[in-house]
Amino acid sequence: MSLDPSGAPPQPGENDPATAILRPKKSPNRLIVDEATSDDNSIATLNPQTMEALQLFRGDTIIIRGKKRKDTVLICLSSDDVDEGKVQMNKVARHNLRVKLGDLCTVQPCHDIKYGKRVHILPFDDSVEGLAGNLFEVYLKPYFLEAYRPVRKGDTFLVRGGMRTVEFKVIETDPAEFCIVAQDTVIHTEGDPVKREDEESNLADVGYDDIGGCRKQMAQIRELVELPLRHPQLFKSIGIKPPRGILMFGPPGTGKTLMARAVANETGAFFFLINGPEIMSKMAGESESNLRKAFEEAEKNSPAIIFIDEIDSIAPKREKTNGEVERRVVSQLLTLMDGMKARSNIVVMAATNRPNSIDPALRRFGRFDREVDIGIPDPTGRLEILRIHTKNMKLADDVDLERIAADTHGYVGSDIASLCSEAAMQQIREKMDLIDLDADTIDAEVLDALGVTMENFRFALGVSNPSALRETVVEVPTVKWSDIGGLEKVKQELQETVQYPVEHPEKFLKYGMSPSKGVLFYGPPGTGKTLLAKAIANECQANFISIKGPELLTMWFGESEANVRDVFDKARAAAPCVMFFDELDSIAKARGGSGGDAGGASDRVLNQILTEMDGMNAKKNVFIIGATNRPDQIDPALLRPGRLDQLIYIPLPDEVSRVAILKAALRKSPVSPKVNLEFLAKSTHGFSGADLTEICQRAAKLAIRESIDSDIRRMRERREREDGGDAEMEDEEDPVPEITIEHFEEAMKFARRSVSDQDIRRYEMFAQNLQQSRSFGSTFKFPEGGPASSGAQPASGGAAFTADDGGDDDLYAVVKSHSEDTVGPSTYPTSEAVANCCSVYLGTLNPPLPLYLLHVLFHTTAMATLNSLPYMGPWIRRKSCYRREAESMVSEMESLEVFCRILPRSETELPADRPYLFGYHPHGIIGMGAFATFATDGINPHLLTLTSNFHVPFYRDILLHLGICSVSKRSCANILKQGPGAAICIVIGGAAESLSAHPGTADLTLKRRLGFVKIAMQHGADLVPVFSFGENDVRRANHQRTNYP
Repeated sequence: MSLDPSGAPPQPGENDPATAILRPKKSPNRLIVDEATSDDNSIATLNPQTMEALQLFRGDTIIIRGKKRKDTVLICLSSDDVDEGKVQMNKVARHNLRVKLGDLCTVQPCHDIKYGKRVHILPFDDSVEGLAGNLFEVYLKPYFLEAYRPVRKGDTFLVRGGMRTVEFKVIETDPAEFCIVAQDTVIHTEGDPVKREDEESNLADVGYDDIGGCRKQMAQIRELVELPLRHPQLFKSIGIKPPRGILMFGPPGTGKTLMARAVANETGAFFFLINGPEIMSKMAGESESNLRKAFEEAEKNSPAIIFIDEIDSIAPKREKTNGEVERRVVSQLLTLMDGMKARSNIVVMAATNRPNSIDPALRRFGRFDREVDIGIPDPTGRLEILRIHTKNMKLADDVDLERIAADTHGYVGSDIASLCSEAAMQQIREKMDLIDLDADTIDAEVLDALGVTMENFRFALGVSNPSALRETVVEVPTVKWSDIGGLEKVKQELQETVQYPVEHPEKFLKYGMSPSKGVLFYGPPGTGKTLLAKAIANECQANFISIKGPELLTMWFGESEANVRDVFDKARAAAPCVMFFDELDSIAKARGGSGGDAGGASDRVLNQILTEMDGMNAKKNVFIIGATNRPDQIDPALLRPGRLDQLIYIPLPDEVSRVAILKAALRKSPVSPKVNLEFLAKSTHGFSGADLTEICQRAAKLAIRESIDSDIRRMRERREREDGGDAEMEDEEDPVPEITIEHFEEAMKFARRSVSDQDIRRYEMFAQNLQQSRSFGSTFKFPEGGPASSGAQPASGGAAFTADDGGDDDLYAVVKSHSEDTVGPSTYPTSEAVANCCSVYLGTLNPPLPLYLLHVLFHTTAMATLNSLPYMGPWIRRKSCYRREAESMVSEMESLEVFCRILPRSETELPADRPYLFGYHPHGIIGMGAFATFATDGINPHLLTLTSNFHVPFYRDILLHLGICSVSKRSCANILKQGPGAAICIVIGGAAESLSAHPGTADLTLKRRLGFVKIAMQHGADLVPVFSFGENDVRRANHQRTNYP
């Protein structure tokens, strides 16, 4: 038997030993109940061959056993019209046996039946109402006279006579429980008639037929309870003790109490019910005494079942209980269960929906031997339950129970009962105009017209939901694919991920693969991420739990994680279920960055979500859909395959999609045929789905306003005409029948884009980087020749893997390696080494940028520096760097254009139409100088960082005079949003010197600058890295520092 890839156990087959007890046993005396041709209460008709096999003769008295331990005695007749293996009996006999047509019953000869001495028979109160005269003379005497009818104590029978049918019940028979009423049998009819309610309550006793949706659990319970009670010798002969107790657990409403009652009724055992809280008493010792009495009572009446409902209320964990009473009750229950005699024929059953809160001492072998999980039923189970609840309902022909069973995900038995009740109530509401509440009776025609329709069930489905999810708002959304314009590729991908596992589980079984667990939608706001999640939940008719991130967080320690656990538990209970985390970035931020929140609550919530997602392998069909417009902030652990397997970019709609969105938004609106939606779509480039919907809403609002204004105007005009005595025929034509071109033109005046070009560039950059870092591209192919050529080596470098996406670490490594050697001119990295390293880094960008590198290699003396860069001479030669000289310095710098162009002597000039602002190393001979990082929007340059160990104010003054303002990393993003052409220039300089002198400082400096590189990438800015390495001249730096004020 193949295992389900999801880890679920295989479905019980025909020959599964676990359900062997439920299979009907083949035996010649087990016959199928059929409808009788003659309507006699005392006759059973069999086929002659069947009679021969059972060694019966015509006119024999037989005993027939039905359900719920019921039996009756009938006279056996033969007929060739009866099929073999069937027994015909009328409705009265079937009622006494509690069987229906098609059920099985056991037929045996009744040799020891005697003639009765006395029989006590009483009529039912409702059947003799308003009846005068002697019942014995009119009804009973003709019925029994010379008929020699067998009767059984407790049976009911119908007698026709005097234009009426009267129903009687056999109250007592003497000398045995069944006898034949002969000529000399005394029939007593004294006493009050039998109340119909008493009989109905007996009929309402549940049996196995009244329980659906838990076949396997039923088999377990029957073998643990029925076998020890009915055949204790089985256990004796095999040499083991019979089971003592069963603990049933599961969500409320799954039928735990019902099962216990059914077992008691079907086994005919004495049933003692203990409702947990009822035995508790404030008097010392009384609670234990109540428990002892229950067990004593059961022992006297064995075989017996003691059923403890809500056992968690009387047997909680003792270490967690403050009350002394509860502890004593738990101890008493333990000793009573241990003290039960080995073969006392008593079984203790208990039910709870909180198994983990019960004292562990109860949950061992010898006390509660077996724990049975009564879970939420699957579609087949729900269909069984629906059939049970609708068997007495009057259903219309259009009712499709299989469809209802498929649509009621997560419903338990009690929910389905409630659903049927609500559907019936809706049918009554629909016929309410035919029902007169004040009348004493309702017409038979009205009663006959009642019939629950499929529409009533649809209404009931809309207003009811699974009880396991009452606290969580769970709805099957009403959004369809047709409501979403465009995104065809995304829809296809979603269907494969979410819909296929629900609708085609056999395919996943065939290919031995478990389905995906989750999807992350990311993209600009208003592109339809939430709508897509709702549509997929509706299309596969799954329950839909929407989780707003911030709602999970609470101020209490540990409660936020508990909330996450609860939500996942509920989703598993209501499977198949789509869990939708909107604004996922609010609860799944990268860990470690949230030091300020309540003890790292969001980190703990994220950890809980990760473990819950990994723990979903006991595979219920639970899918997680996350939506965010900040994908860069989400913790990478959540984005790995196996958690959120697929990252789907939801882009802004293209023109075709915009047309589809406009049509979807206006599909229920009357729109003038003159409105050209294609032209409108063409004119709204860059608009998101939400922006387009807003245009449609505004146009509709304008039409509504115009319509209301014209209605008011017409009313006013009509009133004026009436006052003037002019009662003309009124023009009924609607002045604003549809939304017109003018409405759309007016709406377009207020239209605006909610997503800027920079935002789009950022999302596309993220999508491209993600694709590059995760995929081989299209170059991957297996070698020719199949498995035989498995020794072949893979081709070097799929495009995505040639560039290491940890480029900044490579730069860092190059600089660090040189700082560890002896510092001198020969140990500096060559321009080729730095260039190679940088091209690896920039290779991770897509599309690759032109590389402009400035390597300023500073040598040991100031003279060498002046020789290598003669045009910087006038500025660097100045020995005094006081603040008062700042202004003259600025003028010199401007004349030298130091800030506008610093070009390597051997390279061609940069293109003039691209604004770059380069960093600088103003004092070549001072290793610990100042290094600046700038960004520009093409007009104004902005300083991002300024790193220096001394005379910072001096440099800042120069920069301020140049109109360069200092900004933080946070503001960097804002600068880059200024418009196209934004560039960022990063100076990574002085790192070699700093590392050897102050390793910690340089480490921070370099990392901080690389942080700016990342920000620039996210915003789609052009990058110009500028590297400058200088000699470690700490002694001179220190000397000069002492000479500066």
